[in-house]
Amino acid sequence: MKRSLVLLLLVIVFAGWMGTLIARDPGYVLIAYGEYSLQTSLWILPLLLIIFIVAVSLLVRAAKWFLTGSSSFKHWREERKSRRSHDLTTKGMSLLAVGDYSRAEKYLISGAQNHENPGANYLAAARAADAQANGEQRESLLRLAVEADRTLADAASISTAEMALQRGDWQRCLSALEDVKDNDLVLNLKRKALLELQDWKKLADLMPALRRTGADLSGFEKQVAMTRLTALEITDAERVRIFRKLPEEIKQDAQVVIACVQSIQDESVAEELLHRSIRRQWQPALVLAYGVLGSVTLDRRIRQAESWARKHVDADLYLTLARMYRSKEDFEKAMEYCRKSIDLAPDSGAHELMGTMLADHGDYAGSTDHLKRALMRPS
Repeated sequence: MKRSLVLLLLVIVFAGWMGTLIARDPGYVLIAYGEYSLQTSLWILPLLLIIFIVAVSLLVRAAKWFLTGSSSFKHWREERKSRRSHDLTTKGMSLLAVGDYSRAEKYLISGAQNHENPGANYLAAARAADAQANGEQRESLLRLAVEADRTLADAASISTAEMALQRGDWQRCLSALEDVKDNDLVLNLKRKALLELQDWKKLADLMPALRRTGADLSGFEKQVAMTRLTALEITDAERVRIFRKLPEEIKQDAQVVIACVQSIQDESVAEELLHRSIRRQWQPALVLAYGVLGSVTLDRRIRQAESWARKHVDADLYLTLARMYRSKEDFEKAMEYCRKSIDLAPDSGAHELMGTMLADHGDYAGSTDHLKRALMRPS
């Protein structure tokens, strides 16, 4: 406080002293240039110089603010637009998630105006339009997405396929994916569409790529194989060719083999395929199927089964021989092999066959006994 008073006192004294000097001798300054001249006192000139310097300084600062301030203002405006775009996009995505498709579409399109990546907005808006069954708007928005960002071409195609799949347009789904590189998502979309179209051939062609995804396809691949093998419109040669191209684990599945064999019209072709399958892997179901193919290859199958019987002690093989000898009307051998089967591993099939043959020969008591046992045993 004292320092301020001392300073104020010094200023007053200095001002008084300067005033006395100015009053005593104001001085004289003449500045002339051409036809112009300026006359003033010596003491006024420093004051004018100070005012001039201050004015120039203020003008420089004003110019600097104008040059830098306008860009700052522009930057502020851009940031404000970007924040608004982000808010609109977030709101649109939220509305899309809860199923308010009409409002979601509006917010997403508005948010795309100043968005750094408007293509993503247009893709999401296309889904909202599709949910409203507005196909024309959907396609327009998909085009805008690709125009805004060429790298979104595959994303737009996949979105098109997903929306087509949801509305049941299976063919459109597949056509949208024609130029898209396969990955797990793309392959799964193709799989679903082809399954709905029941295009089993293309599904079989797609199977190698599906296997590379690491997904468990055992049941699905078996379904595809059995459907193709039992199709009525293909020839026996095509059926055999399809079977031979199947993966080894599918070819060894008894249900697949039997389905193929039962669909083949030429009994000789069926016998050859079934014979090879049994040689590849001995399975009871295949051995039993070998006994009921028909009469055309009966003698050949009996000889083959007798050959197997010398190497295998197998109840199913004995039952197969019993059925074939019964078809040949050699009841003595049929009953002999049927008893062998029952003695080794009695099941309902062997008891039922024995009961039927005993009834044919008038032994109703023995027949009844075996038929009762057939009902009590699992097949």
